[in-house]
Amino acid sequence: MKCREAKETLDRRRALASAEADALALHLRACPHCAAVARTRRLTRLLLQALAADDEPSPYFMARLRARLGEAAAPPVASRFGIRLLVPTLASLTLMLASGAYLLSPPPPSPVLSFLDSPAGGSETSSFLGIPRPTHDQILASILEAEERTP
Repeated sequence: MKCREAKETLDRRRALASAEADALALHLRACPHCAAVARTRRLTRLLLQALAADDEPSPYFMARLRARLGEAAAPPVASRFGIRLLVPTLASLTLMLASGAYLLSPPPPSPVLSFLDSPAGGSETSSFLGIPRPTHDQILASILEAEERTP
């Protein structure tokens, strides 16, 4: 028997015929690699069987658990009235704080002015074409003129 045949025989999950079992045993005595594979598979199978056998807890598990839970006093839970009062109160407080923060925050700058102050505000194009950059007053004057023209 060759190593490939021995591994195929080990992969099968059925009982071996006596001739096949003898040939496999003879090969495993001669080949240390296949013997190690067979030993590993046998130990793995035994471990899985042992784990499957211990799938139920001890019959006294629940009694011991209840005794331990009875010994450890549970912390007092807030009354339902307290919870019903606390949640809306906290929600209202959060809403008031958020509204106050929104109302007291400074207004954002004009988008036109912030764009012109940014690096992408046309300074590269203006300098490339040789056009001087307009001042804030010139920009505001042009915006006011455009608003006056629209009906």
